[in-house]
Amino acid sequence: MDFSVIFESSLLQPLFWMIMGGLMILFFIGAGFWLKDAGILMNWWKWGLFTLWYIAVYVVIAGGFTLIGEHEVRAGLFFLGVFGTVMIILGAGLWRILRTNG
Repeated sequence: MDFSVIFESSLLQPLFWMIMGGLMILFFIGAGFWLKDAGILMNWWKWGLFTLWYIAVYVVIAGGFTLIGEHEVRAGLFFLGVFGTVMIILGAGLWRILRTNG
């Protein structure tokens, strides 16, 4: 049986992106509850920085694994390693900013 027909159907691709959008909404709702429980006060610019960082992490992961999926394994691992390290460092800096209650 050829499963490529099932996975390339016109129904599953939009369904996948709707599920991904729903998971992102659940992530931000959960992050809000987690930050409130941790006693971190958030305002609009902190949420903006957090959202930009989250989107950048998402792009790094998607880009790296897309390269790996295109059989460019070395480039994908390099992309994940370099930009993933940068995102970890930026995430640590963002965490320090979020912890300040100003």
